[in-house]
Amino acid sequence: MAYDLKVPFTNFVVTKIGEPRRGDIVVFKYPQDESINYLKRLIGLPGDHILVEDGFITINGEKVPGSGSVDELSYFEIWKNEMVQINRNSRNRIDGVQEFVVPEEMYFFMGDNRDNSSDSRSWGFVPRKNLKGRAHFVLWNISFANLVPQIEIDRIGKLLQ
Repeated sequence: MAYDLKVPFTNFVVTKIGEPRRGDIVVFKYPQDESINYLKRLIGLPGDHILVEDGFITINGEKVPGSGSVDELSYFEIWKNEMVQINRNSRNRIDGVQEFVVPEEMYFFMGDNRDNSSDSRSWGFVPRKNLKGRAHFVLWNISFANLVPQIEIDRIGKLLQ
């Protein structure tokens, strides 16, 4: 309910009560299968020109503030005046240049695990009607790094930046 007041159990919007902001961590319905909820960082608003170059982001001609180099596997970006750790993966590295222009009523999302994230770079933009709300903390976390899923207890209850 952070952005729209909706009739319960429907997508019918009664009124807008807030605007999504760059840097918000948002729960939304995955555009390719709306039965799945996704959670990603909001990078691009309607009308934004996004340039992703070797994992680093430029929005409307301005680089996202932070520190890091292409060779680092972990660095920081600043979103909403908070330092956010960004992780790279040397095995799945996504290098090169990608450009996007965010259409009206659509949003562009990326994961903080930059090279290991299914996000708007691969499946496109998210319509506003799919936004469910802002996420504030980790309720439950399961890792599928191995064949057997593992609960990551140290992340449960962690505040999201």
